[in-house]
Amino acid sequence: MPIETDFYNLLLNLMLFSPLIGVPLILLLNEKSAKVIALVTSIIPLALSAWVYSGYLTFGVRELETAPFAFLKAFQWFGSQLNGQPLTRFDINFITGVDGISIYLILLTTLLFTLSIWFSWGSIKKHYKAYYALLLILEMGVLGVFLSLDLILFYVFFEIGLIPMCFLIGIGGVKARIYASVKFFLYTLVGSFLMLVAIL
Repeated sequence: MPIETDFYNLLLNLMLFSPLIGVPLILLLNEKSAKVIALVTSIIPLALSAWVYSGYLTFGVRELETAPFAFLKAFQWFGSQLNGQPLTRFDINFITGVDGISIYLILLTTLLFTLSIWFSWGSIKKHYKAYYALLLILEMGVLGVFLSLDLILFYVFFEIGLIPMCFLIGIGGVKARIYASVKFFLYTLVGSFLMLVAIL
């Protein structure tokens, strides 16, 4: 089923980066439209995840009978090869795919982010643009964590998810939000560094 695999892997990658569509629009337009743009943008990965899930039930389950992941496709990132010999020490590829657990985590992620943006309309009173732009970047980071099948790629998306979380705590928290944001940054910096050392 290479045709189906390529098609649904393309949908996976479109779903992964689709939250970024709304970020420049939110930053360019006025604050009142930021809410609507964020909600509409979050519906795109939700619809794509539902489409991927329907394909998973049709083609992916059969693909998992012979392979550990469904809709898997690898793109050369760093460490490309020449005549079968690696050019660099590290062979890092952009590999995405799903299995029986991650497909449900992806569905849950896209649904929860859409609901979070919708229900935050009445509670967010300031910094609309920053809040909704950071939330969409965070959605991309979380989706990347569940879709990545390369450890370095997983680490990159893990870090992408941490950065907006730090700023969201800083702009949307309570009285001690700056203190909490700095503490969060320091803890995750140390933990991420140890994780990177372990991966390498």
